[in-house]
This record gives sequence, structure tokens and C-alpha cells, in this order.
Amino acid sequence: MEQEQASPQATTAKESSAFSKLINVYASPSEVFESIKTAPRKNALWAIPITLTIIIGIFSTFLIFSDPVLVSQLTDQAEKGVQEAINQGRIPPDQADRAREQAAGWVTGPFGKVMGIGGVVVFSFAGLFVVSLAMRLVGKTAFKATVPYGKVMEVVGASFMTNYVLGSIVTTLIILAMGSMYATPGLALLISGFDPMNKVHLLLSSVNIFSIWYLVVLSIGVGKTFGGSTAKAAVWVVGLWVVWTLLTTFVLTFLRMA
Repeated sequence: MEQEQASPQATTAKESSAFSKLINVYASPSEVFESIKTAPRKNALWAIPITLTIIIGIFSTFLIFSDPVLVSQLTDQAEKGVQEAINQGRIPPDQADRAREQAAGWVTGPFGKVMGIGGVVVFSFAGLFVVSLAMRLVGKTAFKATVPYGKVMEVVGASFMTNYVLGSIVTTLIILAMGSMYATPGLALLISGFDPMNKVHLLLSSVNIFSIWYLVVLSIGVGKTFGGSTAKAAVWVVGLWVVWTLLTTFVLTFLRMA
């Protein structure tokens, strides 16, 4: 009896492309991560989400800095920071006007756009590398499993399709529609008179439907990749996210007050 062999065309058809896997993260993340675990490495699984994140971030930056209402909010916040420095004696009164002009110039001039775009690029790659490293350490300590760093990057990159790709698009649209720099698709919408210096307001702005979705998807990915349950992975993923959110919130408010 002749043994049937799968043709190269059939094998190719069965193996979905990186882009189709990334799109399927929205519908069936468990299936996607199971496929990623057993498939050969594909750098496109993290390169595509990062590229999309950067493109969306750059486009959002130009949209925000082209909106007079949003620019006015950024200018007011910069001037508020200068006034706080004057009140604390860090800026001499005779230099107050010059400091206000410089702060406004940073927002309305090219400096603001350059900083916004630079921040998008740096934090996108930093986020991918740091989260991937953290998840690999979770795998080694909590699940006693060692997975190549590149494979973990694929899982984290695919998870970015939720919060950092689709979430960024929706958040930008909400900001433009509501005319507020601090509008997010979550608890921040319930706050009247959002204060970026208020730690509680900042923490609430971190909790939105896309950040929750991201944590769920990443937990599924970590569980599948390291051979554990999603519930156990979620304890670590959510726990680290809470610690990171608290840390960055307090550091951010401290730097703004400094």
C-alpha cells in the first residue's frame, strides 16, 4: 500500500501566515498561541505589531498636535508645571515669563512632535523587550519551563494587537471626539475634570477595556507557551501589571512635581 504524502501546497495551506495569526488573536487567542508554540520561529509575529504600533502612534501624534483644543490643554499643563516650580522657588520670579514662553514653545513647536514620535518608537520597543523578559522569567520561576526568548517575543508581540494596536486607534478617536487628552475607553471617562497630577485619576485611566483585554490575551499566551493554566498565568501577569502601573504612576507624578 502506497503511503500518502502531503504535498508542499497542502502543507503551506495548513500553516497560516503571521498576519492571519495576528488577526485571529482577536477571535481565538488560545488557538493562535497553541499554533505559535509548535511552529518554527517567525519574527514577523512581533515585528508586525511593533511596526503597526509605531505607525499608529506617529499618526496619532500629528492628529493630536493638529487639534487646537488638545494643544491648548497640553500648553496649560506645561504652564501649570512652570507655575508649580515658581511656587516652590525652583524658578526665580524674574525668569517666570521666559520659562512660560519656553514651556509653551515646546508644546506648539516641532519639539513636541519630535518628543512624541521619539517616545512612541522608544517605548514600543522597550515595552516589547521588557515584557518579553518578564514573561520569560515568569516561565522559568512559576512554570519551571524554559522557552527561547525569541519565542516569548512572538507571544508578547501578538498580544500587543489588542491594547497597543486596536486600543491605540480607539483611544485616539475618543480623544479627538471628546476633545480631551485624558479620555480613555475606561474608568477615566467617569471622571469629571481629569487631573494628570492626581494619582487616583492616573490609576483609573490605566484601567480600560483594552488593557483588560490585553492582560487576558497575554495570560492565555503565557499559559500556552509554558505549559500551565491560564489562571496561574493571569495571577503573575496581572500582578506584575499592577506593580508596574503603581510604580510608573508614582514616578510620573513625582517627576511632574520635581
